[in-house]
Amino acid sequence: MSQQKRHQWTEDDEIIGFYLYRFGDKDLPFTKQELATMLGMGWNSMSLKIANFATLDDATTMDGYSHQAKRIYERFKDMPDDEFMLIGIEAMKRRIDNLLLLIKDKRGIGC
Repeated sequence: MSQQKRHQWTEDDEIIGFYLYRFGDKDLPFTKQELATMLGMGWNSMSLKIANFATLDDATTMDGYSHQAKRIYERFKDMPDDEFMLIGIEAMKRRIDNLLLLIKDKRGIGC
């Protein structure tokens, strides 16, 4: 059984996690689980990140959170929903676009 490589969280990933904490996936064309897979992480990793933001928001009793999650939370917690939605969607777009470029490069497909 192969071991999955540990995901290295980017700022965009953190923003996406905070987006999912605030808004869920009801307005997205894919589920939280599908998005996690597209970003190269397991669902457990994404669900723990969402729990990090709940902890920072005092919505749960989880003991810990990442320093990067706290930085993103502090930066965006008071931002109006419509403004943060745009930031979250842009973060998803950047990450998915990067993934598509990697696939093109790997397959030798030119632009």
